[in-house]
Amino acid sequence: MIILIDARTLGEKPSGIGIYLYHFVIELNKRPDITLALLTDVDRSEEFMRIREEGIPICIYGKPVKNSIGVYSYFRFVQKQIRFRRPDIFWEVNNLLPVRIRNRHGKIAVTIHDLFPISDPDCFPNYYVPYYKYGIKKTVRQTDLILYDTETAKKSVECYEERAAKRPNLVSYIIIDHMPKLTVSDQGYFLYIGNLERRKGTDLLLKAYMQYRSLGGTLSLHLGGSVREEEIGKLIDECVSRCKQIVRLGYLSDEYKWMEYAGCSAFVFPSRAEGFGMPAVEALFYRKPLILSRLDVFEEIVGSEIPFVALHEDEELTIKELADQMLFMEQSLSDRRQGNGGEAKCFLPDDEYCEKVTERYAGTRLTGRLAAFFHGK
Repeated sequence: MIILIDARTLGEKPSGIGIYLYHFVIELNKRPDITLALLTDVDRSEEFMRIREEGIPICIYGKPVKNSIGVYSYFRFVQKQIRFRRPDIFWEVNNLLPVRIRNRHGKIAVTIHDLFPISDPDCFPNYYVPYYKYGIKKTVRQTDLILYDTETAKKSVECYEERAAKRPNLVSYIIIDHMPKLTVSDQGYFLYIGNLERRKGTDLLLKAYMQYRSLGGTLSLHLGGSVREEEIGKLIDECVSRCKQIVRLGYLSDEYKWMEYAGCSAFVFPSRAEGFGMPAVEALFYRKPLILSRLDVFEEIVGSEIPFVALHEDEELTIKELADQMLFMEQSLSDRRQGNGGEAKCFLPDDEYCEKVTERYAGTRLTGRLAAFFHGK
């Protein structure tokens, strides 16, 4: 079976969707029944360097696709490659096929991760909302197979677009079993890793952290990821100028990301909307406590015992609750280190809990299910 994949989410500094694809590419390439070829706008990431080492062919468009208008031209390139390579499956992993794509030699598969521009329009530019509404309907009409990375995404898409339920589909979680075993320690900081933007709750985290410090909290805050919005960048600058315990890490390579996980006290992820939430599972791989916003998808992927912070309509209430949870977490970690008795103020996951969660995302099992789905089994 030949699978042609649109891999432009891996082009530069890949975030969640790109990493989702990367690990499936590496695992699928190990299978003798599958031959891969990748399409991309550019190939500047470390992940593409590793993919080349695996001998997987890559066809490059040649210039970065930065906006919705550029996508239309890029998909003309994609259509030409489909005609030339005649794949059994063309796989689009980035939510939308905004133009008509034909694969006369096989099927079209699309991974739909979320409906955030529809469900949470305040987190997106005004122009993108109608573009996405148009694109998701066009995508569902023309795709043969739909992949979702969570049950939460599947339910939301099928509720919004009834035709999606009539397509063959598979919930295929993200692979998270690639992380190296490192010495785990508590070096006295909360950690956040992800894009720094409003949708991810970066503003909630910063405001809550400042409040946590005013309540007597002592742990530092490490922020890993790229700033995606000007207002968030300004807020980070303001908070750093007032509090030197906020450490900006920038975009992290895998090596440094893993080290940050292994050394943190706890991982904080107050996202307003999340397609999967891979960093939460990655933190559990290193046995780290979590503080998460109360989203259905977080309960699906890590369970219901984790400390959740409600996303109130009055965001000051959310900020206060998050600050309190951070303070409770510091106290619980201190009590555990000192061996104090009594009930912990925050749930601290043990080895059994972490292994139960993380084993669901093993690459061999998930890739086998995906390959069977592509084969029509």
